[in-house]
Amino acid sequence: MAVIWLNQSLRILDIVITQGASFVDFLRYSF
Repeated sequence: MAVIWLNQSLRILDIVITQGASFVDFLRYSF
């Protein structure tokens, strides 16, 4: 069960990082 929880957490973290990176690119091109 712990492995599944860890895998899910890593997937969420990856999504957050990807969203954050695209948001930074958006800000960079906006200003």
